[in-house]
Amino acid sequence: MMKHIKKGFTLIELIVVMAIFSILMVGVMVLIDPVSNMFKNTAMSEKTYAYANNVQQYLQTKLEYAEDVFVGSSGKMGLTTDGGANSEKLAEYVENFRKNQLTVKM
Repeated sequence: MMKHIKKGFTLIELIVVMAIFSILMVGVMVLIDPVSNMFKNTAMSEKTYAYANNVQQYLQTKLEYAEDVFVGSSGKMGLTTDGGANSEKLAEYVENFRKNQLTVKM
């Protein structure tokens, strides 16, 4: 009489293999995480550079073709020593400048 041999894996063998693969996946994730963070930081740096470059180009274009340029000092605009601004005094200063520009152009 022939004996039938069942081919396959036992439950213990499958659990051991799954544990080994789980440990390998954790190792891969530990290696990938710093690369992912570096990618995010690089992307943010590139965005920041692009924004700064756009602002610089805008200002350069506006100043290049400006008919007159006015530079204000911190004393006139109400800036404090720590770089903060007195918003009422600044708004008043800007409004006066705008009115002066309108009267000069008319």
